Amino acid sequence: MSQQAEKILTALNAILPLLGAHAAASERQRKLPFDGLGLLRTIRLFTLRVPEEYGGAGGTLHQQMAAITAIASVDSNLAQAIRPHFFFIEELRVHGLGSTATAWWPTIVAGAVIGNALSEATTSRVGDITSTLIKQPDGSWQLNGVKAYSTGSLFASLLYVAGQDADGVRRTALIPANRVGITLNDDWDGMGQRLTASGTSIFKQVRVEADELLSFHSLDERFTHIGGQRQLFLSAVLAGIALNASSDINRYLSAKARPSAHGLTEKASEDPFFLRTAGDVSSAAWAARAVVLAAADSLDVAARQIDNEAAALCAAIDVARAQVAVADLVLPATTRIFNAGGASAVRDELNLHRHWRNAQTVVAHNPLDYKRWAVANWEVNNIQPPRTSYF
Repeated sequence: MSQQAEKILTALNAILPLLGAHAAASERQRKLPFDGLGLLRTIRLFTLRVPEEYGGAGGTLHQQMAAITAIASVDSNLAQAIRPHFFFIEELRVHGLGSTATAWWPTIVAGAVIGNALSEATTSRVGDITSTLIKQPDGSWQLNGVKAYSTGSLFASLLYVAGQDADGVRRTALIPANRVGITLNDDWDGMGQRLTASGTSIFKQVRVEADELLSFHSLDERFTHIGGQRQLFLSAVLAGIALNASSDINRYLSAKARPSAHGLTEKASEDPFFLRTAGDVSSAAWAARAVVLAAADSLDVAARQIDNEAAALCAAIDVARAQVAVADLVLPATTRIFNAGGASAVRDELNLHRHWRNAQTVVAHNPLDYKRWAVANWEVNNIQPPRTSYF
């Protein structure tokens, strides 16, 4: 593992208390974690997966997932908000063609943070787009359209965008987030992960320079670990949510909980049933983190041999297994925390319910039954999972 990456992880552990100090209150107040993002930039977290030869830390995917789990253990919104940055870096490393493969590393190493403006909510199928990216007479391009779920956009200096050209070909670009014609909205109204800056982005006659267009291998050309990295990132956030829930319920039992009227002990912190609940949640969190890191090791094997589709397929299946296992651990755990307290545990002041809301929102990104299907279809019928960013 990279020593520089280990230094980043050490620095991250040192700032975790600062990242989590006001997370629960900030969510109730809808206060976006700009300060937290600034701290992550200070420790150079955003260079974690940039290759060492380009000035980055050259960290592994195991180290990346450990970092994301740690961040989510104090603030799951911040952890998910930076997901587009890291999946863009992985695409550069693996799928970048021509100048795209090298041109953006100096900008990222200098401190750029990348947000996402790819998805649309009004198309008939997830993944389809209607936005246009049309070449202009002067050689530039123009982007028009409305994007949804623009995770991390309000924190970003650069936006990863997509549109169809005049021939219906999907094209992508990386453009400044403050360019004229771009409107970024904090209007994500989901029940959880409310501070991920996943709102609507509007692009009206936005100029895109020719050298801002990106060139990537398509997912159909070869099966790589790209989709698995995107998906395991979400499981790392889930594992962190469980760790956060465990910490919160432990603090609640120590400082706030009261024994029930017919309780067996004088102190809630000594009640065997309350402690059983806390122990269950802690065990689920520990197991979820272990599953994520095991799947990350599979991704690292595939990442070290990009042209080995067998390794990439094994990693994709391991990630699908991990997504199912982690969700099955974390969702019940974030529900059970309320068994360790009475009416006071559900008060908004504590915001303990955010853990279940956030976990359910993360799980909703992908239908888990399709993950189960993909695993069994591979094991039973030797049929590969779909070649999409979801596997």
